[in-house]
Amino acid sequence: MKILITSVSAGAGHTRAAQAVHAALAKISPSIDVAHVDLMDYVSKPFREIYTRGYIWLVNHCPRLWGVLYKMTNQGRLSPKLQQLMDAWQRRWAKPFLEYIDRMNPDLVLTSHFLTPSLLSSHSTPSKYPPLECIVTDYAFHWFWVHPANAHYYVANEAIAEKFAQSGIDRSHVTVAGIPIHPIFLDPTPDEATRNAYHLKPDIPTLLLLSGGFGIGDLDKIVRLIFEIKRPFQIITVAGKNENLRNKLDALMPPPSISLVNLGFITNMHEILSVSDIVITKAGGMSVSECLAKGAATILFGSIPGQEEKNADYLKSTGACLKVDSLDELKRTLFQLLTDGVYLSTLKEKARALAKPRAAFVIAEAAEGVKSRHATFLHE
Repeated sequence: MKILITSVSAGAGHTRAAQAVHAALAKISPSIDVAHVDLMDYVSKPFREIYTRGYIWLVNHCPRLWGVLYKMTNQGRLSPKLQQLMDAWQRRWAKPFLEYIDRMNPDLVLTSHFLTPSLLSSHSTPSKYPPLECIVTDYAFHWFWVHPANAHYYVANEAIAEKFAQSGIDRSHVTVAGIPIHPIFLDPTPDEATRNAYHLKPDIPTLLLLSGGFGIGDLDKIVRLIFEIKRPFQIITVAGKNENLRNKLDALMPPPSISLVNLGFITNMHEILSVSDIVITKAGGMSVSECLAKGAATILFGSIPGQEEKNADYLKSTGACLKVDSLDELKRTLFQLLTDGVYLSTLKEKARALAKPRAAFVIAEAAEGVKSRHATFLHE
């Protein structure tokens, strides 16, 4: 059996979700032939610029515009004619991907991005390509995930599943799995070694500030604000691939009662989260799912208008995360968590209760049963 997993490197979350399912499949079914590709490696350069640099530029420089576009495209299903025109336009830029999939001839395609169904839809020959199953990487519903080429959906919660049902998708074609995080988040971590590596003290609260894989946000402003809190604690910042942001953070001088550790792009988030008490982050679906899995008290701040704001609203409604809308509110909330141990412990417990750390395995195990679900589509 051959499975192809696709993602798009516009933001890091889609890629990490695909990598998580790939790793889970490798653990439970080593005999399955699994490949993971970034669609941006198989499209023309102009199209790649629009999807990757264009998105990052928008959310960095014109986040409100992105929020408007997100809202405009969430008004309902596209008409069949408009859907066909959009699919045809996108396919014309992705001939290398279509050639790749013809060569691989997979039995199933799993995707963590909504571009894939547009590329694989073929209205003249609907059974030309293998069944396609879509992994939704947000905590809120949006119409751009809905596409007639998708045979099945994996979603984060029952609220999204209900939205899909309301949109006309058969409820039996939607599985509430959670957002897939890497299996390594289920493994024990060497907390003492991690603290030693970053010169962290075990008896002082640790604050972790995240900016996403591409370093979106103004972490330096947040850190300067946190310096004003008159409590002993230690800070870890993760600036991602944003070297300019990392340099700004390195130039900060913390007061004597606070230690500051600045990191760039990291691959050991599971270890860093395990030694963190409080996390301040945007509400990216993947980042928050990892925080929940590790039982971190999570404060959502500076989320991008659109999918992240929707994620933040949902997570706030569950009580598993806190959402703040200003620097002053962030400062007050942090002080309360640092001075009220019961409040901090309760928030951590709610995070663990909402977490679905085995989501990647749920999806991987379902993929194993693809032959029974889509027998009429599979290659003999």
